[in-house]
Amino acid sequence: MLCRACVNQQAYWTSCFAQQISAVAGPLKDPRKCPQSTQTAIDTPQDKMALLFLSIAAAVLGISSAAPQSAFQPRAPLDTLFIGRPLMMDLWSTEDPISIEVTDNSSEEMVVPLTLDQIRSKLMNDMKELERDIEEDIFENDFLDVQSSLFKLNNKVWPKMVAVSDKIYYGILLANDTQALEREHLVRQALKTDVARMRFKTGTRKCPSADESFHAATKRCVIVESTLTEQNPCASKNDMLLYDGMSNRAVCDCMDDERQLVFSDIDGQCHLQNQQGPCQNDSWLIMSNEGKMICEQVPVKCPADGQHVYWSHDPLIAKPQCHQLGVRGPCAEGQVLGRNQRLGSVECVLPPRPKPLVQLRTYCPMGSYRGQNQMCPV
Repeated sequence: MLCRACVNQQAYWTSCFAQQISAVAGPLKDPRKCPQSTQTAIDTPQDKMALLFLSIAAAVLGISSAAPQSAFQPRAPLDTLFIGRPLMMDLWSTEDPISIEVTDNSSEEMVVPLTLDQIRSKLMNDMKELERDIEEDIFENDFLDVQSSLFKLNNKVWPKMVAVSDKIYYGILLANDTQALEREHLVRQALKTDVARMRFKTGTRKCPSADESFHAATKRCVIVESTLTEQNPCASKNDMLLYDGMSNRAVCDCMDDERQLVFSDIDGQCHLQNQQGPCQNDSWLIMSNEGKMICEQVPVKCPADGQHVYWSHDPLIAKPQCHQLGVRGPCAEGQVLGRNQRLGSVECVLPPRPKPLVQLRTYCPMGSYRGQNQMCPV
């Protein structure tokens, strides 16, 4: 005796029909698992084949309708902006060495490191692919994929491009190769133009030119970092130029040069650190641990001339002393006491090197107006 169907009782399908497949060639092993009212004698081969087909179909139907479905678990990390949508973030892992694999006749695999120029060429190709993806996604009105490509550009490809290009530049500088420096200048200008164009296409830049920012007062794109009075809306303020800020908006800020000027909210002007500046007598302007400019009493016998600091490598071990900037002082051989160009903190640094004419890095100094007000560009 075989159970033809427990069709009206879905809870019996697994227990009943799972046996039917194996029971086609013989009797039901445990007929009690299917109600007697549904049992029918099946003796002919045609009936058995029909039953086999029916059993398989019922089992599949039971699985699809009754079995719980596990949720999709994306492998890639999710950004909070893309709800339930995996990001394809990694072009390379930051921990993996950048290399290529070469196979010789002995079938032994060896890893050949890429040169800096080869790495940059690879990154250029990645930028081209991202730009094509962005254009296709814009055409298809796929906003989420546009944002995904922009995320890869800003957080993966472009930071690596900047780091590699700076290494190439300083290598050429050490080699004192004038012609190579001229070529590098053109390459850097082209890269800056390319990334500005890509960001403009995504709507994250208001101006298509890499040398312009949106000036809110005039509601137009203007050239930034120009020292010409007619092109500098900040000319009325001492030591200030127009710089690119967050969302490609132009901001008046302190000149970014070897003086490492900082902005003070006290008088709205730019000053050297460790000078009196806007502070009262016997006080000087310094940067707090939070990156804000504050006035503090000048330590005894330490000149407030902007060239001396009251500093210790580790105040818990050694008491701070008055030191001159730009000389070795308490630093190791080959280093001088200076300020970290990005953080503004005093530390032992390598002697300053000439900056590239075309800057690819878009951070702003900690003590700048943009740095203190979270208005730095991407």
